Amino acid sequence: MILNKQENQNIEFKESWRDEYIKWICDFANAKGGKLYIGVDDSGKIVGIDNSSKLLEDIPNKIKDTSLEFFSRRNWFSKKRR
Repeated sequence: MILNKQENQNIEFKESWRDEYIKWICDFANAKGGKLYIGVDDSGKIVGIDNSSKLLEDIPNKIKDTSLEFFSRRNWFSKKRR
């Protein structure tokens, strides 16, 4: 099956998950939004992913953990400047 969409500045296809894709999610959140399709190759063909239920559970936690780490460091730097 092939999606009826093409990659562009608001749509990105990835065949599998990597934690570095959190950056893409943050970029979309800071712009006009976007969609990250995991389990889809560059041509739009759905290739699927292993253990999708676990991934759906893990991604929000990874984003939360990354955000907390970022804001903790930012707060530390702000206190250091005072």
